[in-house]
Amino acid sequence: MTVAFEASDFALLAAVIVGGALQRIAGMGFAMVVAPFAVLLLSGQQGVVFANLSGAFAAMALIWPARADIDRKRLLILSTTSIAGAAGGALIVRFLDIGTFRILVGGILLCAILGSLLIARSRLVVPLTPASFAAGSATGLLVTMSGIGGPPMSIYAVLTRWEHRQFAATMQPFVLFSSLIAAGAVLLSVPDSAPQLPPANWLIIAGALVSGLAIGQLLHRRIPPTIGRIAVIVLGIIGAVTAIVSGVSIVVAGRG
Repeated sequence: MTVAFEASDFALLAAVIVGGALQRIAGMGFAMVVAPFAVLLLSGQQGVVFANLSGAFAAMALIWPARADIDRKRLLILSTTSIAGAAGGALIVRFLDIGTFRILVGGILLCAILGSLLIARSRLVVPLTPASFAAGSATGLLVTMSGIGGPPMSIYAVLTRWEHRQFAATMQPFVLFSSLIAAGAVLLSVPDSAPQLPPANWLIIAGALVSGLAIGQLLHRRIPPTIGRIAVIVLGIIGAVTAIVSGVSIVVAGRG
């Protein structure tokens, strides 16, 4: 098999390793780290499909260790409602050019991070069932448009006072389901959105992801989840700003 990695692809590998480690430490964050770089290094919607497929793999690897703490009732509601959101997101991404797409992904991530930070100390408690419907739909929409679905779930967890251990455990099967649904929706809406990578490259990426999860497994008892979430936020902001700047430069160049 032929390996065809360019220098820039190693940034994507690094993002996958770091994202995998943070996913294990904090219970989420893989997509927030990986998606902006995937959108930059791959062609638009291909980056979203890549982020969703690799995120699904990362979540799948963490389901079994956390299975006892999964809230199956919430998981069912969140997963079901995410399908409607994914359908809406697929309609939107169909009509976006590469520059606008990068701006959209970066903007979604920045707004989502800001919203998560603003709501983090909120004392508001919302009813569980309508909040679950709203969070599932919003996650399906955003993960299809940008590959990033964690921030709506973080807000939902705060507003429903969801205990972190159970939240982190339930997120794994939910991320697996919503990511696969989102990837499928994008592929149906934009047929050329399948990442164009040689098979050997996929094996290397899978190895990088497994390495990241293994690093996270070694560190998760030594690093509090709060520190992991801070790292996710910082890296997410860097990736979002980079994606926005790149998208703006493409749009401006196209109009010049």
